[in-house]
Amino acid sequence: MKASADRQGRGARTLAGVTLASRVLGLVRDMVCAHVFGGGAAFGAFLAAWTVPNLFRRMFAEGAVSDAAGPEFVRRLGGADEDGDIRAGDTERAAARTLFRRLFGSMLAWTGVSLLVCMGAAAWVAGPGRATVAGWLEDPGQVDHLAALLPWLLPYVVPICLLALARSALNAFGRFGAPEIGQLVLNGAWIGAALLSRSTAVLAVVVLVAGCAQFAVTIPALRRERLWGPPEWAPRSGEVHQVRRRAAQVLVAVAAAQANVLADRWMAIGLVGPGATTHLFYAFRFVHLPFALFALSASTAAYPEIARFEHDREEVGRILSRALSQAAVFLLPATAGLVVLAPRIVDVFFGHGAFGDADVASTAAALAAYTAGLPFMALATHLARVCRGVGDFRRPAWAAACLVPMNIGLNWALVRAPGGLWEPMGAAGLAWATSASFAVLAAVLAWIATRRNGIAVRVGGLGVLTAVSVAVGGAAWWAEGTVGQALGESPALAAGVLAGLVPFGVWVALARPSAVLEFLPGSRNR
Repeated sequence: MKASADRQGRGARTLAGVTLASRVLGLVRDMVCAHVFGGGAAFGAFLAAWTVPNLFRRMFAEGAVSDAAGPEFVRRLGGADEDGDIRAGDTERAAARTLFRRLFGSMLAWTGVSLLVCMGAAAWVAGPGRATVAGWLEDPGQVDHLAALLPWLLPYVVPICLLALARSALNAFGRFGAPEIGQLVLNGAWIGAALLSRSTAVLAVVVLVAGCAQFAVTIPALRRERLWGPPEWAPRSGEVHQVRRRAAQVLVAVAAAQANVLADRWMAIGLVGPGATTHLFYAFRFVHLPFALFALSASTAAYPEIARFEHDREEVGRILSRALSQAAVFLLPATAGLVVLAPRIVDVFFGHGAFGDADVASTAAALAAYTAGLPFMALATHLARVCRGVGDFRRPAWAAACLVPMNIGLNWALVRAPGGLWEPMGAAGLAWATSASFAVLAAVLAWIATRRNGIAVRVGGLGVLTAVSVAVGGAAWWAEGTVGQALGESPALAAGVLAGLVPFGVWVALARPSAVLEFLPGSRNR
């Protein structure tokens, strides 16, 4: 349906553009903080204090709340007509407004209780627990920094969770820009505070104010859609209970993902060495850029459309196929390029100072291993969301949870190499375990989506796209090798990237694939 396809393509373009700008600002933010604060105890304490609200953001704001509430808003709007246009009259908008206000009240209560618990823990750190916490730290002086920063950073959990609720509501109306602009506000304020104040205390206050601004920038859009209003306290409401129950199921999957990350980091320290955690962190930062740009943006734009047509499984299949095509057409060539250019990328960005040749080699191997799993990460993300969009929250959650032991087992096997069956793989082994786990998860979710939920997926042109991706990788490999021998690392990386773009650009110009054209600014689905 044309209107649905237009909304999906427009949403994916908007999200990709804002994500790219946010990632660039995020890189600048990290560089500024490294320059201003270095690796000192004050900024280390800031990052430790920031971990708690950041964990809330990952587990609740970016996962449980958005995915659980989004379909409920779509259903209140009454689906779509034969052309795919949203049919939302006064009655439907009133129902959506009631749901938003009730969830707003419930969210304020829940985040308020969570904040009180966290602030109690912060008071314990500053008071009776000071000696205990100091004993856990290599630098006991960091306790003073933590005690000063926690009261300012912990309240960030409130606006970021409210932002997630606003995002789910606005996405149901086809509005994707306003909720994401807040991340640009946060990164810009963070950079300005670090440069102007050079104080972690001032930075903490600015981050809290910027968090409130993140939510505030969505209020005009909420008003335009007639959603904004005073919160309502209705804990016994059936719709609130439904969202709460589904959020708990999504939380199982999000918690499983965080458990895998935690297991990887602790096993990196225990089985490989302390440097392995750094290698994995830097490698995943590079992989997450194309994943967020293309996979997350396409799946987020498709999610409300899937919920809108949940009872029309044929249309749901078309929406999912369109989203997978939009992601694959960029991710497969990016995968080929990243695998080939991994050593150059790591060497150019990190191969200086204390980051030696062994660090570069280990990080590059981990980057290549993570990149091999990039298509499976994207596929698993899309399939999990399509299941939730048609009301199946339970099966994807338990599928993700059951794969945690598999990931841990693969971590141990690939790093320890029991019986000498293969060479221990170090940090790269942990990355390969993650990629393999995502491949299995994608296969399980594909079975759930197709067999249990009756969704047919048809992504055409994969053979041609694979050939284009091979050409991209081959061109990048030839160019970076040829130029690297003559001019050095940075020119070699630039040459590899530009050469890889040539076969991709030629293919787009000649074949004009719709998945690419729909993603370009100013395009409309025909």
